[in-house]
Amino acid sequence: MVVRWLMVITGPVLILSVFYAEEIIQLLYIEHVDEKVISFQFLMFSFLLVSFGYIFGALALAGDKVNKLVPVFFTGLLVNFLLNVFLIPKYGAKGAAISTTITQFWVLVGQVFIIRKYLFIAINRVDLGKGIVFMTLIFVFVRIITWIWPESTFITFVSSAIFSVPLAFLLKLADLNDVRMVFNKKNNNNQIE
Repeated sequence: MVVRWLMVITGPVLILSVFYAEEIIQLLYIEHVDEKVISFQFLMFSFLLVSFGYIFGALALAGDKVNKLVPVFFTGLLVNFLLNVFLIPKYGAKGAAISTTITQFWVLVGQVFIIRKYLFIAINRVDLGKGIVFMTLIFVFVRIITWIWPESTFITFVSSAIFSVPLAFLLKLADLNDVRMVFNKKNNNNQIE
């Protein structure tokens, strides 16, 4: 359930951030915007990987297997260091962002391997496929909207949010029973106190 909801939330954020990286960077910086855009886009992909990493890290913690993650994090440290040594001198901030994204992917793959090996928890390939379809459809939708209204960031954001919600339910990434369960749990906790 958590992985599905994570895809529902982070997918649109990632896609809109990649499409509107320049506009977002212009809100934060005045100079050298073009140089920062690609770095931001890579870091947003890294954000998606880190988000999934939190889930697998929490599973390892709950299963008392955190010690098994130490080699994964150590090799991640080495991968990041070596990539930084080669990429930063040549590409600057872009190189650091690329290095971070590759490292986060490496660590996530290691976490998934550890969780599968020691906790016998498999990734639901159907949900993963649905998540890929979900993000692809949002990507296509955003491309179409930006083609129709190239100057309207607001319309794209609002229409993407409106499109994402029913799409998530249609693909069964989101489920009303999950929503009810969360709210019932919250109400039950409030009643106990």
